[in-house]
Amino acid sequence: MYCTGLAGLVNASYVKFSRQAVVSGLASTSVYLRSIILIPAMARGFSPEDYGIWIQVYGVIELLVVIGSMGLQGSVLRFWHRGKIAGTLARDMSAMLSAVTLVCVALAVGVAAVGDSVASFLWDEPAAGAHLDLLVFLLPLSALSNMMLAVFRADGRVVLHSILLVVESTGFVVVALFLLSNGGGVREVLLALAATRLIVFAAGYATMVRQIGMRMPSAELLRPFLVFSLPLLPIGLFSWISNMSSRYIISHYVGPDAVAEYSIHYSVGSLMGFFFSPVFFVLTPKITQLWEHQDKNAIHEYLLYAQKYPLLVIAPATVILTIHADRVIAMIASEAYTGVPLLIAGAAAAIILLNLSAVAENVIYLALRTKAIPVIYGAVAMANVLMNLLAVPFWGIQGAALVTAATYGLQFAGMYYYARRFLDPFL
Repeated sequence: MYCTGLAGLVNASYVKFSRQAVVSGLASTSVYLRSIILIPAMARGFSPEDYGIWIQVYGVIELLVVIGSMGLQGSVLRFWHRGKIAGTLARDMSAMLSAVTLVCVALAVGVAAVGDSVASFLWDEPAAGAHLDLLVFLLPLSALSNMMLAVFRADGRVVLHSILLVVESTGFVVVALFLLSNGGGVREVLLALAATRLIVFAAGYATMVRQIGMRMPSAELLRPFLVFSLPLLPIGLFSWISNMSSRYIISHYVGPDAVAEYSIHYSVGSLMGFFFSPVFFVLTPKITQLWEHQDKNAIHEYLLYAQKYPLLVIAPATVILTIHADRVIAMIASEAYTGVPLLIAGAAAAIILLNLSAVAENVIYLALRTKAIPVIYGAVAMANVLMNLLAVPFWGIQGAALVTAATYGLQFAGMYYYARRFLDPFL
């Protein structure tokens, strides 16, 4: 009788997990649709050079968000449940949000002050530095909106998280399309991005305050969260290098036009990540709770689930996209771009390996043995840059695609090898 009841409880837990994954998947659709819709709009609305600059400016924003956030989204996910039990969420979140705001504003002011020099170094175009003054708004708003999404993810509020994600994605698409159709440029699209992230932060913050309240911030309260997050900060930096360094190396050796072509193909291949994202949304909070109860058998089952079902869809989808590369690129971009099967296949393989390595990385986080994670990311980032410097001058963007896939293959191997110390093989 006990076994039957326990089996029913476990099955109910998996059903809830699957239901939350489906809801999150529907919201994640808006994120991937944003890319599908905006790629052709920007490819047609921007010149190839401006589109390449947009990709790189956006990359700079994402890098600075990683630095300015100080990894505190990870602290929210890891310690939210503990703070909820202890009744300290209001003071915890007040301290973290204040710190993120101050650091992001300081970073934005510093980068904007040397914007022309940054633009000259990255794009050989000092005028592009004029866009970087928008970081004063974009950087804190981006980091704070990410913090709000982390709050609702940690709290298991899947519907609210999904609504905010949809609002940000669809809102940006609608405004950006309007601007592009009326001759808007890179600067106008960046302002649209700032506006949508402001909406997400404001709505999320108001909801969070109604739930947990808010206290005066105290720097002393930050210590345990920074002790956890700062050692992991290099992860974000190394991850950015592995993902974005190829764009800047391509821009230097081949030109901004090639960055645009590479980014369009990479965006198509990256659509494979859609099938992983809803699973990861509910996986991390779920296995964190199970780890607290030392239920490693259940964790093992969830990890297998997180790998098996996305791959059942991704494998044939990758083959189809690769075979029909010309048709796919022609459909979403302008006539200036030609479909290259190797670029799509390389990007898809990279995304698959990246997500599989994230499964193993979750195990390392659970065991709180995180010192090895930055080492793995750092070694992989260094290998990525070196391989790109060797490959891009000779093989151009196709060499960059192969390097990216190889990079994430190394990352997967390193993460899985180390994670096996704490959990039985879970492939």
